[in-house]
Amino acid sequence: MKIVNVEDFFHPDAGYQINILPKLWAKSGHDVYVITPELSGHEKDYKNFAAFWGFEGLARKDSEFTRKTGVKIIRVPIYCRKSGRAFYKKGLFNRVKELNPDILFIHNNESLAAMSAIRKIKSFNHPVIFDSHMLRLSSMNRFSALYTAFYRNYFAKKIIKNGLTVVRMQDDNYVEQFTGIPLSQSPFISVGSDTDFFMPDDSEKEKFRAQHNLKENEFVVLYCGKINPSKGALLLADAFAEKLEADGKEAVLWIVGSADGQFEKEFSGRLGKSETKIIRDGTQPYLSLSKIYQAADLCVFPRQSSLSFYDAGACGIPVISEENKVNSDRASHGNGLVFKNDDVIDFRKKILDIMSLSKGEYELMCENSLDFVHKNFDYRDIADEFIDLFEKMIIEYKDGHKN
Repeated sequence: MKIVNVEDFFHPDAGYQINILPKLWAKSGHDVYVITPELSGHEKDYKNFAAFWGFEGLARKDSEFTRKTGVKIIRVPIYCRKSGRAFYKKGLFNRVKELNPDILFIHNNESLAAMSAIRKIKSFNHPVIFDSHMLRLSSMNRFSALYTAFYRNYFAKKIIKNGLTVVRMQDDNYVEQFTGIPLSQSPFISVGSDTDFFMPDDSEKEKFRAQHNLKENEFVVLYCGKINPSKGALLLADAFAEKLEADGKEAVLWIVGSADGQFEKEFSGRLGKSETKIIRDGTQPYLSLSKIYQAADLCVFPRQSSLSFYDAGACGIPVISEENKVNSDRASHGNGLVFKNDDVIDFRKKILDIMSLSKGEYELMCENSLDFVHKNFDYRDIADEFIDLFEKMIIEYKDGHKN
């Protein structure tokens, strides 16, 4: 089938769902396209992304992605990006029409592209599907009540009336509770990990330990991600202010990520007073991440939830994260622990709990991490789930439009 995706941001070096699912669909023989904004000239609109991946040579990278995966990238003009949404110039859906897809997949049902499609849904001659990655804990701001009321009273009503599907990518009731779309129209298909890329590799652990002259009893605790207050960077620094030692092991903190300006000074200042051995690396490209997780003994996320949980698990390492519904569900399979929110003492305790495990107990937790991802969050299986849903929607659309 011909699958056309519309996504507000795509970079060939990233590791988002839009990079992985289309690749797997193309690998299975489908004709796959990604329509996405032009980034050249919009560095300020996408400054965080530009700083992370860089936009130089993007056309060449797009072509290389197509050569390797078979996924065709089409970049279209935008006016700007505000509040996390791309404002497309006229012609987005003309490009879709030219491609004549079997199904159109618009990622993020609350994007402007999705809202425009919902508004003119009768003009499409093929099924249109949407997804939602939102969680209530990540959707709080002073205008959220007004926005929610607007969405529920206009777009949600159109979604319900026209029987549209919004796939929940998080096992959360945000879609129903806050946008008013019933669960009957919002099936759950999880995000996951690219297990062709993320997998255990003891040789990477050996290389890392040799590179940093780590002793046999040193236990590597990894934080890989954004270095900012919302991700709990200061809590991380405070947790390792004093040495963490248990059962003859001593924790080594490995931080992969970068902070900006004044916050970097504060963060580095706290780390500079730490009694813990600390290894720091800057932000790394997606293609380097598997080696990073493979080299660690434990991964921690001090605040919020992170999709990197699945990548860490796919590499066979346990995860410690703050206590919330998402993290508690993820860590309920003998594959990690949660600690009380903003509680540095409990955070330290949970790290020590894992360090105190016997070799057999620790290896079992690593096996549980790997099994949890492979059985439930393998993107190869997730890609197949979407294809099954697409095929069902295409059949239903054709049956509903027979003369």
